[in-house]
Amino acid sequence: MWIPFLSSRSQSRPQQPSARRKPASTRLTVEALEDRTVPALFNPTNVSELMAAINSANQNGETDTITLDAGQTYKLTSALPALTAAENLTILGNSATIQRSTGNNTPAFRLITVAAAGSASLQDLTLRGGLVIDYDAAGGGIYNAGNLTLTSVTIRDCTALGYDGWDGSPDGFLGAFGSPGGDAKGGGVYSSGTLQMDYCTITNCAAIGGKGGDGAKTVYGLAPGGSGGNAYGAGVYIAGGTATIRHSTITSNTAKGGAAGKGGNSYYDMYWDAQPGQSYGGGIYGYGDVGLDAFTITECKQNKASTSGNNLAGHYHEIV
Repeated sequence: MWIPFLSSRSQSRPQQPSARRKPASTRLTVEALEDRTVPALFNPTNVSELMAAINSANQNGETDTITLDAGQTYKLTSALPALTAAENLTILGNSATIQRSTGNNTPAFRLITVAAAGSASLQDLTLRGGLVIDYDAAGGGIYNAGNLTLTSVTIRDCTALGYDGWDGSPDGFLGAFGSPGGDAKGGGVYSSGTLQMDYCTITNCAAIGGKGGDGAKTVYGLAPGGSGGNAYGAGVYIAGGTATIRHSTITSNTAKGGAAGKGGNSYYDMYWDAQPGQSYGGGIYGYGDVGLDAFTITECKQNKASTSGNNLAGHYHEIV
């Protein structure tokens, strides 16, 4: 009897429900994509569009390219915006010309300015007629404080011109002296940053020191005039940084010191002796790390400087 009892008891025991498994949780993740910034491309057909393109390139934080119309002349009546973008801006010239207008009311301005944080590359382009006038005039065609590469660029007819000194006043003793004229550096190119030039031509540019002011007539006699301003590197002036110039022609540029102001007699000469300004490096004046290849050294010719170094002055070394 006990066997059926155990059997029936085992049969009547309720079965425990099987435990239900929770579905495995899924964690969503975000995978970082590679940088796919698309370079901005600009095709300006006139000066206003060129200015707008440079402003956009300065602001968008991308590597940009501005392609000029083939053979077009972009005549400027005011300066282009400075190139300030840290990302490289390339201007493809297509044999175009950027030129300061020759109109009578056109103010003085240089053609290209590269700011200290800027990086730019100019190719197959002519820059013409830039003019900067200042007490320390620098870079009639190009002023570079950043990183600049020039390839097959022609710079011509550009001038850095020092201010003339002020004439003396008869109301004071030392104030009767004429003030000195301003200095001029880099009629074609002034660079204090990083500069690389390949297959470029710089011609018919000038660095001209300002004339000294005239002395005033006083009860002591005629006061001395101011000395003339100095001029350096009519084609290229390297103020510092590094410069590498290869396969380039620097010719027919002129550096000229300013004339001394009129005035002076034996009483005043013990205080001041006005002198004409000096000039050095009609072609290239180097101050810093300047490398020139043999071709450039040979083709830096027929330049003029009123003091010394008609073609080359300052510091440079030959490179391959």
